[in-house]
Amino acid sequence: MRLYVILFAFGIAAFNVLPAQAKSLTLKADPPGVWRVMTQDDATSTSKCIGKPKTPICAVEMIEACFLRKRWSLCKAVMGGNDILFRDSPERANDNQNVSKDITELYRFKYVGLMRKNDIPPWETDTREGPKPRNWKPGDVKVIMSTRPCFSGKCFPPNDMPPVAYQVRQTGKTWMVIAWSGDWK
Repeated sequence: MRLYVILFAFGIAAFNVLPAQAKSLTLKADPPGVWRVMTQDDATSTSKCIGKPKTPICAVEMIEACFLRKRWSLCKAVMGGNDILFRDSPERANDNQNVSKDITELYRFKYVGLMRKNDIPPWETDTREGPKPRNWKPGDVKVIMSTRPCFSGKCFPPNDMPPVAYQVRQTGKTWMVIAWSGDWK
């Protein structure tokens, strides 16, 4: 009985070090075999929050829509001013609405998890040599997404594309994508 009380108390203490907004998050991955759809149009896409990064999932969907649709303003809005993608890139200076309607994407969220202090490797928070590119913080959300690009209705098989992991952070009432990589575990 004493062990349960200690574990319960430790769980409450660990939960209390997270930002207040992060405590109320509902984080849920998609069930196996369930795929969402991203098209060139909000009306025919699964997501109903593109342009409104009110959750970690919405922020990641905005990045996906940005690249699929070549609507760079979506990336700029959800990256919080991190414009590394747009420096010295005239083709990304303005939105390009001339993308074929036949280019779509199936996607699913394999993992969505809140990062607590103990989840963050020490080398990610060591800033003695300057800030790290990702600089994980408690309350950040890690989202791992699989995609299946589609052309004229024909989609890649489910395991052909490697999953991509996103680091998402709440800033005020919205969520921003801090970093992403195809090789995070």
